[in-house]
Amino acid sequence: MSRTLPAILTSLLYCLGIPSAWACDNATDQVKLFSLESKALLDNAPTFRHGWEDGNIQLKFKDHRTQAEGCQATMQLTLPQTDLDEVNAYLDQHPAKRILLGAQGYAIPENRIVAVDYRYQVKGDAVIPSNAENKPLKDLHHSIEFMYQLLAQTRADITPASRNTQPWSAERKAQQAQRCAETLKAETAPILSACDCRIEKLEQQVSMRQLELVDFLLEQPYSTATGALIGYTEQSKAINHGCGLSKR
Repeated sequence: MSRTLPAILTSLLYCLGIPSAWACDNATDQVKLFSLESKALLDNAPTFRHGWEDGNIQLKFKDHRTQAEGCQATMQLTLPQTDLDEVNAYLDQHPAKRILLGAQGYAIPENRIVAVDYRYQVKGDAVIPSNAENKPLKDLHHSIEFMYQLLAQTRADITPASRNTQPWSAERKAQQAQRCAETLKAETAPILSACDCRIEKLEQQVSMRQLELVDFLLEQPYSTATGALIGYTEQSKAINHGCGLSKR
C-alpha cells in the first residue's frame, strides 16, 4: 500500500529529530497525554476524585501544536462552582490563611474553567511531559492541591447533629469491623458484637465519603494541628463509650 505524503514527511522529520505538526496531533498520543495528567490530578485529596467520579470535574486538551522544543497544547480544567464557592467562603472567614496562600504564590482559581499551556514531547510510543519551567501549570497544580486538601478538612467535619442517609457497602463495613477488632477492646460484650454496635452507630452519622476523608486525614501529619478531625474524634469516642469499647 502506498504511503501518503504527510506520513512520508512525518517519518522524515522524525529521522532528522524534528517534531512535526502531525506528530503533535496524533489521537493515540492525546489519549496518553490525558491519562498522564488525569493520573497526576487524581493523586490529590479524595475530594478531587469525588468530583471527578461525579462528572463535575472535567479535563481536556485542545489546540495541539508543534513548537521548536516539541509539542504544546492547551490544558483545560473545569471545576465545580460549588467547590470554588465553598473554599472562598472558608477563606473569607479565615483571611490569614488567604494571605498565607498568596504569600506562597498560590491563589484559588477565579473562574471554574482554567486553561494553561501544557508542553510535552513524543518519543516513539512514549508521551513525555516537559513542564519543569511551566510556572502557570505548576501554580495550578499547587492551587488544586491546596483547594482539595482544604475541602477534605471541611467535609470530614462531624457533629452530633450529622446524619447519613446512604448505607455503607459490605466491603466498607468489613474494613471497619477489622479495624475495630484490631485497635479496640470490648469491656463487657464480645468484641464482634461491640464492633457491630460501633459500625451501626457510626453509619448513622458518617457517610462513606466522609469516612474516606477521615482515613485520608489520619494519614496526614498536619491533620491534628489543623483540628480537622476534632468533631470526628469526639463522636467516635462517644460511640465507643456507648458500645462498651476502649482503646487497647
